[in-house]
Amino acid sequence: MNEPIIDGNCGIMCGYHCCRSHEDEASLGMYLLPLEYEAIQKDRGVDFEVHSSYDYEIHGAKKLFYIFCNNNSGCLRNYRPVQCRTYPLEPHFEDGQLKMIIEKNQLHTCPLIENKDIWRKEFIKGIYAGWELLLTLEPVSRYIEALSEKRKDYLSYVKPVD
Repeated sequence: MNEPIIDGNCGIMCGYHCCRSHEDEASLGMYLLPLEYEAIQKDRGVDFEVHSSYDYEIHGAKKLFYIFCNNNSGCLRNYRPVQCRTYPLEPHFEDGQLKMIIEKNQLHTCPLIENKDIWRKEFIKGIYAGWELLLTLEPVSRYIEALSEKRKDYLSYVKPVD
């Protein structure tokens, strides 16, 4: 999952929009996958919160770590969470089959979504292989299955990727 989506750093295309906080806006962040926080070194200087399924709408997990993107000059690319590495592709189960989708219900418009012709084939191949491996972990698989079920309510916001 270390293959870049394009030749070069995609953050340059949008000024690292999703990888940093913006003035006068709530701090951006994202959920780590189940087991991801425990698997990475925790001393990267990234702020986080622990969210419980009792307090937040979390599907398929009892708790998740929510990290904040605080680096205003762009993300620490070598320490990106899995879902940042695989963006804009997301795993989705449909009829028991793993598919990669682009969830079109985005906070902002990413130039990558409209420019798929510049995506590297190695990126797509690596993302499929990486998710197939990650989904052998039961907590990760359960989480993605729950997200896939929830997505069925708004599949019009999902675009499958070949």
